[in-house]
Amino acid sequence: MRSLVWLPLSLVLLASACASVPSEPVIAPALVRYAPEVQALAAAELGRLGPPCPRNRVEPGCSAIRLMMDDYGDLRARVRGARGAQ
Repeated sequence: MRSLVWLPLSLVLLASACASVPSEPVIAPALVRYAPEVQALAAAELGRLGPPCPRNRVEPGCSAIRLMMDDYGDLRARVRGARGAQ
């Protein structure tokens, strides 16, 4: 009889051991929103820059600011994805 009491508890413990690893909560900062006029001006200014520099060196005519802005855009896209926003 004593073993019958432990059987359900043992089954529950074994079943819970098969569960997947609990996921960590995702904490993503809120993104700053820019007015459409500010975005248009930034796009125009960015368009005047040269192509982005490679990450590991500077080449003639490349733009380090363009490289960093591209990285910033990628980061914002990942934050939007983490927040579930579009």
